[in-house]
Amino acid sequence: MIEAILFDLGKVIIDYSWEKTMVSLRELDPKLSIEWDQIAYHPALYAYERGRITTEVFVNEIINTLGLKLSKNEFLSAFNNMFKGIYPNRRELLKNIRREYKIYALSNINDEHYRYCLREFHEILSLFEQVYVSHLINHRKPETDAYKYICREIALNPTQILFIDDMKENIIAAEQLGFEVLHLENPTKLEQLLIEKLTELHM
Repeated sequence: MIEAILFDLGKVIIDYSWEKTMVSLRELDPKLSIEWDQIAYHPALYAYERGRITTEVFVNEIINTLGLKLSKNEFLSAFNNMFKGIYPNRRELLKNIRREYKIYALSNINDEHYRYCLREFHEILSLFEQVYVSHLINHRKPETDAYKYICREIALNPTQILFIDDMKENIIAAEQLGFEVLHLENPTKLEQLLIEKLTELHM
């Protein structure tokens, strides 16, 4: 029996685009030659998302290793500019779902981005019983310890939790631990797929 639904945030509840960050960076430095994946997959970002380094260390590492001619504040402004907003109808969906299930969120996110989301998206984040973020629990999906942490915190077995994420590797890791899962490849279909999944699980 499903007791709780565990949502990813990015590309499930909140829309974002690394290209928006790159546009902002190129406006600050027209000669910029790096691509978005050099930041998104940088070891410093992974360490930052695990809470192992501070914002200042992260920014300095990115600026220095990628040769960016930007100040800390300029980089952070562009870094935060990736967020596009909440997907349509997410507030209504979460309000309806929480009438029957406890809802939680689990996100791979760093301190700077989480602070931004708390400021800009406070209303929708407040609908969750709890939002668990990688930089505070010190584990990133798809690491097993991230999922085990959630189970301990909410005192439920994996089989009692439906996990929703857009990343296949995160879904596979959760499924291997016994979670019910929903791989969301198209964010516009969340409501439809969630209803179908819950119906299937209760048949």
